[in-house]
Order: sequence, then C-alpha cells, then structure tokens
Amino acid sequence: MLCAALLGWEPCAKADSKVVQPPPERAAWLRHLVRQDCGACHGLTLKGGLGSPLTPVALAGKPDDSLVATILNGRPAHRCRHGGRF
Repeated sequence: MLCAALLGWEPCAKADSKVVQPPPERAAWLRHLVRQDCGACHGLTLKGGLGSPLTPVALAGKPDDSLVATILNGRPAHRCRHGGRF
C-alpha cells in the first residue's frame, strides 16, 4: 500500500510484485513529515484525532489512486492541505 510505504510501516508492492522502498534519507524525511504535520490532525500515533486514523488497518482496501490524490493534494473540504510538500 502506497501510504504504508510512505509512512514507513511496510514496503509497497507494485503490480509486478517488486518491492519499492524510498532511499533511507527520503524515508526518514517522510516519516518525520507525516508524524509532525499529519500528526497534528491525525494524532501523534496516527490513530486518529481531528482527522481519521492513518494506520495500515484503517487504510486497508482504500483505492491507491484515492490515497495518492489525498497525499499529493490534500482534502481541502476537510482542511487537509499539504501544499505540495511531497
């Protein structure tokens, strides 16, 4: 799952079954960004707060294209704006 890979929980498997991992520096930056910025609304443990949980269980079954769009563009109707930081 794309979000899980970005958050550092587990590798992201592509359709061709190859595992894609970001370089260590990028993975560390993404983990920090998610925990600090996203944690403000989704809880510091990402289990929910003002925003919904961002755990692997909560994101399971969500369409990849929807997750990508939310990660890249935010959800303005829900005050979730990322400002192109990804």
